[in-house]
Amino acid sequence: MKKIIALAILLFCIIDAHAQRLDKIVERLDKIEKNRKIDKSLLTIDLTGKKFALIKNVNKVVYKNILDFSNDNKITLIELTDDKLTDAKTSKIYTGDVIKKEYYVSVRADKLEGKSIDLPYTFNFVLQKRDGNLCLVNISNNEIWLDTTLSK
Repeated sequence: MKKIIALAILLFCIIDAHAQRLDKIVERLDKIEKNRKIDKSLLTIDLTGKKFALIKNVNKVVYKNILDFSNDNKITLIELTDDKLTDAKTSKIYTGDVIKKEYYVSVRADKLEGKSIDLPYTFNFVLQKRDGNLCLVNISNNEIWLDTTLSK
């Protein structure tokens, strides 16, 4: 009889633990779905006049990228580098064009300070809204470029 009761308690504990893990898994999946959910209102958003920024801190170097969308599908990409070790600060200004198709935004910066470059910068983004803020998510490395206006 003790063996049956022990076995019943063991089975109950296993089932209960399994159910708790399933709840956590479902909770995580819901969170991922919420972050990846694409809002239908993003189809009509015009990127003209919007600015997106990405700030990365690698070792003692701070990289700041600002992507500015202008009229006629043109972009300006400003790349600022601040090296804390040598106190060197550099800036580069790229210009190019953009194609927006539904939620996807493709950026090509082919001119560096007015001169054509051999290998243009290209970025492919997915337009998303996270926590009420508009953002561009880089498809190749999942970097998130945030809208600088922070409109909700």
